[in-house]
Amino acid sequence: MASDMIIGHGVDIDDSVKLGKGVVLRDYVNLKYCIVEDGVKIGRNTFIFGTKDNPVRIGKDSYISPNCYFNGAAGLVLENEVVVAAGVMIFTDSGPNVGPLRKYYKTVAKQISIGRGCWIGAGSVLLPGANMAPEAVLAANSTLKAEVGFHQVYGGNLAKLIKEIDVQK
Repeated sequence: MASDMIIGHGVDIDDSVKLGKGVVLRDYVNLKYCIVEDGVKIGRNTFIFGTKDNPVRIGKDSYISPNCYFNGAAGLVLENEVVVAAGVMIFTDSGPNVGPLRKYYKTVAKQISIGRGCWIGAGSVLLPGANMAPEAVLAANSTLKAEVGFHQVYGGNLAKLIKEIDVQK
């Protein structure tokens, strides 16, 4: 590990993980099959995993707050300068793992992409296929399974368009 990193207590970094320069991993972060680029900061008690074929990529200077859970098994990309607030959960696949409901509910698996400069509010949940164009916002405690456009603000359960960001102000 590079000497310019800050690694907290109880951090579990799998051999599959690639870390950039200046990465900060607070206490009890767990990473498996991830590419973490330069300047990324990840808050404590955060679990992020991809797969060998679909490693999670976290772009430069992104910030992930504490207590987040990212299941990137079907492909998860966070571009540069993404801000993820506390308690956000991201699922690229979803469905019952065992039991009789498996015959009624098939697993849904779709990649998720979060564009450059996005902001995801605290307690939000992103479901398979949720995508955010650059500089989009997802309001706190929202559930997203749609496409959020450039400079759009979505919120609610299920999240819908709230407003367009006025960049002229």
